[in-house]
Amino acid sequence: MIKLHPIQNKAFFFTTQFGAAVAGVQSGKTFLGAHWALKKIAQYEGKTGIIVAPTYKVLQQATIKKLFEIAPSYRKYYKEQKGEINLPNGTTIYIRSADNPLGIEGITADWIWADEAGMCSLFTWTILRSRVSMTGGQILLTTTPYNMGWLYLNFFKPWKEEKDKSLSFFSWKSIENPYFPKDYY
Repeated sequence: MIKLHPIQNKAFFFTTQFGAAVAGVQSGKTFLGAHWALKKIAQYEGKTGIIVAPTYKVLQQATIKKLFEIAPSYRKYYKEQKGEINLPNGTTIYIRSADNPLGIEGITADWIWADEAGMCSLFTWTILRSRVSMTGGQILLTTTPYNMGWLYLNFFKPWKEEKDKSLSFFSWKSIENPYFPKDYY
């Protein structure tokens, strides 16, 4: 059983097609995303998922690292050269960097987790949405709020103005993570 603070918990169980967890540094976003991906892996046995980060470095140093910290047994199924985790139950998880968003094309996914999505381009967001268009799968974006770019204009504003019912948005401060050092804050 994982322990999530109240806003993380709401994000973990979002019911719309697209959810964004936008929060401060070290606030537990990647922790949330990794657990959400594991939930989807269990829910969609034998299906396809995608885990993406803005750069290969972020993917390796944070995103996949956190997934393997939580589920170390999955590491042995990771084919780094192919960018795939192939589980014995038939589940395939494509591991992709948004350095080249076209490297995500051609995959039909049942779910997607995009870590540090605010660093990705609008083009990446467009591609990610198209990857779940046939399945109606969910996408979870976890990110720090970097700027007033596409995440603000194409996600937050339509959500806030209630113009797109397929969106959910969750936000919290770093200090709301019970493990964040209070004296540092």
